[in-house]
Amino acid sequence: MNKTTIYVSEGHGFLWDAAAACALRSEHRIVGVLVGSLPRLPLQNSFFSLPVLLMPEEVTLLLEKELAVLVDDSDSHREPTGSEIEEYQATLAREETLRRQAYEENKRERAKARENNTVAHAQERKEENPPAIPTQELRKTRKTVQVPTSSAQYAWHEPKKMYSTLEQAKAGGLWSFPSTAEERLRYRIYVDLWDKGYYITPGSKFGGDFLLYPGDPLRYHSHFVASIVPFTKELSPVNLVGYGRLGAAVKKAYLLCSHNVSSQEFKYFCVEWTGM
Repeated sequence: MNKTTIYVSEGHGFLWDAAAACALRSEHRIVGVLVGSLPRLPLQNSFFSLPVLLMPEEVTLLLEKELAVLVDDSDSHREPTGSEIEEYQATLAREETLRRQAYEENKRERAKARENNTVAHAQERKEENPPAIPTQELRKTRKTVQVPTSSAQYAWHEPKKMYSTLEQAKAGGLWSFPSTAEERLRYRIYVDLWDKGYYITPGSKFGGDFLLYPGDPLRYHSHFVASIVPFTKELSPVNLVGYGRLGAAVKKAYLLCSHNVSSQEFKYFCVEWTGM
């Protein structure tokens, strides 16, 4: 597949291409989080739209796997010229015309369908047990109207620099993750879990660092809440009980993850609370 463009804004990586987001999800288990508002339902927080916000680990992984390039979003747009603005406004007018035409056509078809079925409906009302309307007939009067729109790439969108490697992005000051010992540990754990075939999403809502899914999160519940622990950190029995009870409260197993830098060995411990 072609390299996906990730737009970096305020230190966060975003995907604005729906096809690219779907491809990364289905082919590479990169999920991200939808954070945009739906145009027709802006005053709700149950369903979201583009862009897709990527975890820092996902951005760095895509760079290292040569699957993406980074673009500085704040430096990718110039001031449009007068002719470009006029062309853009004309495009909006054409799209509005297409929407109105599609709406009127659909309205005429529905009116015609009601007119053709008036006699049949009158006869059905006279019957005590009117026959059910065949599904095929319902489908004739219901359809989705799709209106083609212009590309989201406009003339004044001119990315000046594109970074295809982590080293280039760090040198350009655009991307630095991982830069600390804690971030490097998080990233190593993330990559190892990703290599094991898990779908991984943020786990802060469930008291951990990551949530691990055996398949696409749209089809499966997460099995583990993963928490990253330094290899030399001591854990008391109270800590272990707390992890276990937290996992039980959210109906998941709690996974403690660590990495021994000396031996390059990963350690995973699953904690479950079963009560007495």
